[in-house]
Amino acid sequence: MSEQGDWVIVRRFVDPSTAEMAADFLRGSGLEVIVQGQHAAEILTKAFPVEVDLLVQADKVEDAREALEAFDHGTPVDPIPGGGGT
Repeated sequence: MSEQGDWVIVRRFVDPSTAEMAADFLRGSGLEVIVQGQHAAEILTKAFPVEVDLLVQADKVEDAREALEAFDHGTPVDPIPGGGGT
């Protein structure tokens, strides 16, 4: 995963499963993604709501938001050229 640039939260979830599905969708769209908080959420969700954040590099925020909109609507997207995904 690239260490260049700043990472920005593009979406916050309270359900770790949905967060991971969205992260996989972003990766499939060619974006690098950091998922923060999923381990705490998996352990503590039953007792406390824990937020899970998806982060992308600052210069990819708009691409990520467009991909997340497609995710919300169940619409497939083509990989982003030069997205740097795995």
